[in-house]
Amino acid sequence: MEQKKFEVGGKRATFVLVICCILYCINWMDRQVFSVVAAPMMKDLGLTKAQVGWIQNFFILSIGFFALPVSYLVDRWSRRKSISIMAILWSIATFATGLGRSFTSVLIPRIGVGVGEAGFGPGGTALIGASYKPEERGHKLSYFNMSIAVGVILGLVLAGFVAQNWGWAAAFFFFAIPGVIFGIIALFMQDYPTRPKAESGNFWKNFFTLWKIPTLRWLYVGFGMHMMVIVTVAHWNVTLLVYRFNLSVAWAPTIMAVILLATLFAYPLGGRLCDRWEKRSPGGRMRFAALCTFGGAVFAVLYFYFAFILYTGKLNEWGFLMILGFLFYILHTVVIAGVGGAVGATTQMVVPVHLKSLSFGVAMAAMYGLGGGWGSGIAGSIADAMGTGKPGDWYGLTIGVMIVCTVAILGLFCWLRSAHHYKNDIQKVQH
Repeated sequence: MEQKKFEVGGKRATFVLVICCILYCINWMDRQVFSVVAAPMMKDLGLTKAQVGWIQNFFILSIGFFALPVSYLVDRWSRRKSISIMAILWSIATFATGLGRSFTSVLIPRIGVGVGEAGFGPGGTALIGASYKPEERGHKLSYFNMSIAVGVILGLVLAGFVAQNWGWAAAFFFFAIPGVIFGIIALFMQDYPTRPKAESGNFWKNFFTLWKIPTLRWLYVGFGMHMMVIVTVAHWNVTLLVYRFNLSVAWAPTIMAVILLATLFAYPLGGRLCDRWEKRSPGGRMRFAALCTFGGAVFAVLYFYFAFILYTGKLNEWGFLMILGFLFYILHTVVIAGVGGAVGATTQMVVPVHLKSLSFGVAMAAMYGLGGGWGSGIAGSIADAMGTGKPGDWYGLTIGVMIVCTVAILGLFCWLRSAHHYKNDIQKVQH
């Protein structure tokens, strides 16, 4: 397909942003469905909380593991073609997940979904970042990251509705369709020229080049700590609502979706705030992200403590402690919304053009391999150790999730160190 000259800004940049946002939304819809149907799937297939947690962990780890080679290939080949193929692949694997009838037959296609999704974040981040001016990247990438919340909301509501009416497997079949459609549409996006292979270097040389950049080294480690908290809270939250308040598989995710819908404004707001901080002080984006990730973890712990442990009533009694807990959850979703745009923009600012996809690819590998890929299983294992091992035991699972949230302290430290090195590292790229 013949490509016109790559344009920064304008209608073609907007088309890139819109299509990438829609696909990122679909990406997270496909991720969310597993968390929504976890309770009925455990009952139907006889799985333990630890098994379901480790299925999620292996799914996340597959994203982290394949993010490196896939993002490297994206840099050397084509962003738009790669995005198209990945969307179709993860959609086929989503469909196959619904066919699973055992731990292994659910695990393998979920890993396939992870392989398909592995390079989308890096490819989309690089293509959007290149389509806009540097001073706009935090703001534009905040919309890209807002698509995560939109996807989670739609995934919660639609997966709950489909699972309630047609069974948990039908939810996977339903969510497989839109990825194929928009994967084909992605072929019509613009794409910047790929640097000749002879000039772009080999994989390991580029990989170690990125790790030698202090800003990125601390960013990558901090991302792992951040995602351990975010993935664990997101994965077990619906299940905990089902167990603790005896909600249906449709109502529990709907409650979470309403809360997330009310906090969508935080994504563009966070993007603008981090860009303004960056304009006033180099490294401001990472300082902003550091405060957001730490605050998000604190609010998550307070949410579970007040709404699940201290509160002893039912959901429809609307007790003060439960309301206070849900207010903390709202604050959790608001503050973590500021992380994505800030971190994504930073990964693009301190590297040359031929390393942009790989830069975020290493970030994905780190955020899942160094943290995000382990939290759900750790929390589930703590739950099984504290309780009887039955799916309905919620207290141990709540404690497990709260314990995982404490790693945000390390995330705060790492991202403040990243901000400290940013000014020197960006000057090296500019010169």
